[in-house]
Amino acid sequence: MLNIDKVLQKAIKIILPAILFLPLFMNSNFYFPFIVPRNFLFRIIITVLFALYIFLVVRNKERFKPVINKIVVSYLSLGLILTVSSLINGGFLYSFWSGFERMEGLVNLYYLFAFLFIILGVYYKRKAWRTLLRISVFASYVICLVALSQYWGVDLLLSSSGGARISGTLGNATYLAAYALFHIFFAAYIIFKDKIKKLRFELFGFYALDIFLLFLEIKAQNAGQTSLLADMFSNFKLIVVFVVPQILVHLNYFLRNTKQYIAKYSAIIYFVIIILMNFVAMFTTQTRGALLGLLVAAFLILVFMLFSSHVAKKFKYLAASILIAVVLLFTAVFVWEDSNFIQSNPTLRRVGDISLTDNT
Repeated sequence: MLNIDKVLQKAIKIILPAILFLPLFMNSNFYFPFIVPRNFLFRIIITVLFALYIFLVVRNKERFKPVINKIVVSYLSLGLILTVSSLINGGFLYSFWSGFERMEGLVNLYYLFAFLFIILGVYYKRKAWRTLLRISVFASYVICLVALSQYWGVDLLLSSSGGARISGTLGNATYLAAYALFHIFFAAYIIFKDKIKKLRFELFGFYALDIFLLFLEIKAQNAGQTSLLADMFSNFKLIVVFVVPQILVHLNYFLRNTKQYIAKYSAIIYFVIIILMNFVAMFTTQTRGALLGLLVAAFLILVFMLFSSHVAKKFKYLAASILIAVVLLFTAVFVWEDSNFIQSNPTLRRVGDISLTDNT
């Protein structure tokens, strides 16, 4: 007998990860090609999924009701405060709808609430959450591949809309920086907290990516145009970041039963590469806030490791060494901000320009 609850839950789990790939979607037919089309798609997908989720809650409240904890309550409180402030600010309609340039406002906040409740209600197992994170990390790999191509002067798909400040497919350097910052920690979390046995999704994800690129190659050849693959293989660094992760994923998947040691470390190296790609993408955006946020987070993590009783002594020595290096590096940027090395690097120059009198 068909179990409608399982079917709908499966449908939600299949459709929802598509949202994580929306940063790759753009349409030049719109006046704001990076904002409007992907926001419309986000709201359409969430509307459909939220309706399915409400139906599941009505049928089986005990199984599908979302978890309400202090973090969720604090988020809902923020939403309530923003709603009240919008009602009394004299421009409620603009506060509610926002504009096409940003498409934020209360309506977007409410859609984010719906997104949160769907995830909390359907992805109630830790393994499901980690799978969702791995899908998001894979999406960040593709986005960083485009961003790095812009940095190296190849411009896969599109050139950077931020000029020297790399923007990837997000159309805004600050957006890319925030996106990359989150995925640095997502990938790090997977390395340290997820017992990775096989990178099954990543394998099929790369297969899908390769098939898509081959399709574009055939299409470009028939039209007598230059293809993405031709552009990609014109740059050695792009070849490395495109081919090496795929090799590592194949080693993990096909050697997991015979060479477990190789399979394990192939997965770890794969996620380390994605962390490095996200860091380079974030660094090339020249976004000071994201870089400082990463340094502060690294500082706090290292301090925690030094004083934690759960960290072995040898790792405390390592943490102390890295902490000293981070402090010295951060201090050096301000002490020698006028040096040729700092001034020749746009990102370090912008960081060195930070002061209490800076308008930003």
